[in-house]
Amino acid sequence: EPSFASNINEVLQRRGCATSGCHGSGARGLRLTSTASDNYAALVGVAAISEDFDYVVPNDATNSYLVIRIENRQSVGQRMPLGSSGLDNIDQTNIRNWINNGAPNN
Repeated sequence: EPSFASNINEVLQRRGCATSGCHGSGARGLRLTSTASDNYAALVGVAAISEDFDYVVPNDATNSYLVIRIENRQSVGQRMPLGSSGLDNIDQTNIRNWINNGAPNN
């Protein structure tokens, strides 16, 4: 079972999602930081601005906007992370498993 602090937030940091050129500056209404607790609060149960989804819907990775964007299934915008290669299968699977296991704050 992936941990948000150890696995999911690590992906956000490693892939630059919380940098000033991306969601560190609040791009598209999502502000990410280097802190796992802040990022959890910004993602879980929070409505996305671009489309009518929550970023993370506990127990429902398929309808979580975070997954929709990393899988390039969105109606507007581009696949995330923007401007770089997509997430590898391990990172995508960890995110999906974390969400489908209830998106715990662990």
